[in-house]
Amino acid sequence: MAGDLTLYWASTSPFARFVMAAAHELGVAGRFRLVEATVENIVDVVSPVNPLAQIPTLELGDGTVLYDSAVIVAWLDTQFGDALDSPLGGAGDDRWCIAARTAAATGLMDAAVAGRHLASRPEGRRPDDIIERLRQRRARVLTHLAETVAPAEAPVTTDAIATGCALGYLDFRYPDEDWRGGRPALAGWYEACAQRPSMQATMPNG
Repeated sequence: MAGDLTLYWASTSPFARFVMAAAHELGVAGRFRLVEATVENIVDVVSPVNPLAQIPTLELGDGTVLYDSAVIVAWLDTQFGDALDSPLGGAGDDRWCIAARTAAATGLMDAAVAGRHLASRPEGRRPDDIIERLRQRRARVLTHLAETVAPAEAPVTTDAIATGCALGYLDFRYPDEDWRGGRPALAGWYEACAQRPSMQATMPNG
């Protein structure tokens, strides 16, 4: 039933994109009623359902509220993915590897979003040392993802979707930061990932 799930989101958020792309992969994106949250209104719009006032936040038809992108994606996969052959999950020990790589990719999103927020402060109020540490963290995670990237023909799992969204955010917000340099396998993987319908349908804008 369309609209039985309310997603508080922003089209520019890599975390919200992670949820939306997963929903597209599972074929349930049409069930979301989307509520846009902006920097200016996020507290007023989201805090009545999520005290953290963060996006993405998912409100279920029965009033249950879920937050944290990885939690929401896991719920979507549990509800709408085949338990034996899910489009997003893994089986046996592999699911823990998928979970770890998903955490690395969402950590990359964290470092990218935080770095941009701090860099937008007026000159003289920017914590340059913290901004640099976040840049170094991004570089470390990118190298890790490059070393563990799955073959392009591998099944699509949550770590792949999260990685694609994180890299897309870097292209969107850090066009001068050459994450592809020295990482040809990751760059090639992303080129293929970015062509997936779920990625095309959720491209950030704004």
